[in-house]
Amino acid sequence: MKTVLFVIAVIACMTLILFFMGCSVVKTTELTKDKPEANIYYHLPKGMLKITSTAKIFVYTDKENNHLKNIELISQSFDHEREIVPDNRQTLKLNYVNNPLSKDDLDIKINDKGLLTNVDITTEDRLPNIIETLSKASAEILGIGAASKGADEFNVAVEEFTKIFILDPSDFPKDQAWIIAKNDKFGNSIDLDISFSIHSNNPPNSNTTSILTSQQEIKGILTRPLSLNKFSIFPKATMLDGHQVEFYEYLPNTELNITIPLSRAMFAKKINNLVLVDGLIKENKINKPSEVEGFISIPINLAKAIVSIPAQLFQFKIDNTKKKTEYETEFLNLENAITAIERNELLKSLETDRLKLDADKSLITLQKDLEILRNEITLLPQVSELENKKKIIGLEKEVNILTNDIKILNEKQVLENEKSILQLQKEVEILKRELENLNK
Repeated sequence: MKTVLFVIAVIACMTLILFFMGCSVVKTTELTKDKPEANIYYHLPKGMLKITSTAKIFVYTDKENNHLKNIELISQSFDHEREIVPDNRQTLKLNYVNNPLSKDDLDIKINDKGLLTNVDITTEDRLPNIIETLSKASAEILGIGAASKGADEFNVAVEEFTKIFILDPSDFPKDQAWIIAKNDKFGNSIDLDISFSIHSNNPPNSNTTSILTSQQEIKGILTRPLSLNKFSIFPKATMLDGHQVEFYEYLPNTELNITIPLSRAMFAKKINNLVLVDGLIKENKINKPSEVEGFISIPINLAKAIVSIPAQLFQFKIDNTKKKTEYETEFLNLENAITAIERNELLKSLETDRLKLDADKSLITLQKDLEILRNEITLLPQVSELENKKKIIGLEKEVNILTNDIKILNEKQVLENEKSILQLQKEVEILKRELENLNK
C-alpha cells in the first residue's frame, strides 16, 4: 500500500511540473544586443517585385556622313515576377524550451537568406515510461511604332535594351527613372526617356505593424500569409502616354503574422513536420495519438509493476538457490578432478620408479661389462694398454651420463608434483570462500 501511495505521489508531482512548465517546444522572441542567445535565428518573409523592362528603339543615322540624327521608341514591355526576401526590419530568434519529462527531437533549417525552410519536431512525453520503470503572374506588353517620315534620308537600325528593377511594394507609388543615351564617334548624343511609375491598389498601412516588441514571446514560430495585390505601371514615354500595364501578384502580408504553435502532447508522442519555402508555410503535418489513452496506460502499467514485485523477489530466491547448487556441483567436480589428478600423479610416480629401476639395471649391466673387460685386459696382455684405457674411459662416461639423467628425472618430477599440489590448494580455497558467501 505504501508503495502504491508513493508512486501515485510521484505521478502527481511530475504532472504538476509538466503543467506549470508549459507544453511549448520552442519560443520566438526578438533578437536584441542585450539578449543574443538563440538556438537559431530567422527573418519573416517579405515580397519584392522583379520588373524586367525591355525597350526596342529605332536609331537613325545620316546616310552621307553617318552622324547620329535621332532615336525613337518602338515598343516597351514589362515582365514581372515575385521575389521573396527577408524582412530586415527585425531579426527573430528561436529557442528550444526544455522539459525534463519529454524526449524531444528538433530539426530546424534556414536558407541563405535567413528564411525558414524546414521544421521537423518530434516530442514524446516520457512520463508513462518513467512510471512504468518505477513500478515520436502574366506579362503585359505594349507595342506602338511606325517607320519615321523621311526614312529614305537616313540609315535605320533597331536596337533592344533591357533593364531589371527590384522594387519594394511598401515604397509605392514610385517613379523609376530609365534614360537611354545614344552617342556616336562624332560627339553627337541623344537621350530617350522611357521612365515609368508603378502604383499599388492596396498599399501597406503605415500605422499597422507586425514587428514584435522586446517583451513579446511567441510559443512557436512566426510566418506570414500571402495576400493578392494589384499593381499598375504607367510608362512616361510620349508615344505611350495614356497607356498602362496592370497585373496581380501574391506577396507576403507584412501587416499580419501567423503563429504556428509547436507544443508537446501529455502522455503521448507527437510529431510536427512543417515544410516552408522562403519562410512561407507550404505544408504542416501533425501526428498525435490519444492523450487519454496514454494517461490510462499509466495505472495499468503501475498495477502490473506492483503485482510483479513479489514474483520478482521469488524469482530472485530461486535464482540464488540454483546458483548455490551450481557452486556445490562445481565443488564436487573439482574434488573429483583433484582425485583424478592425484591418481595421475601416482601413475607418473610409478612410471618414474620403473624408469629408475631400468636405469639401475642398465648401470649394473655396464658395471658388469666393465669388470669383464678388466678381466680380459688382465688375461690378454697382448691387447694394447692404450686401447683398453680408451674403452674404460668410454664406459665410465656412459655410466656418468646415465647417472645424471636419473638425477635430473627425479628433480623434475618433484618440481611438477609441488606445482600441481599448490595449484589445487588455491582452487580449493577459492571454492570454499564462495560456498561460505552463499551460506551467509
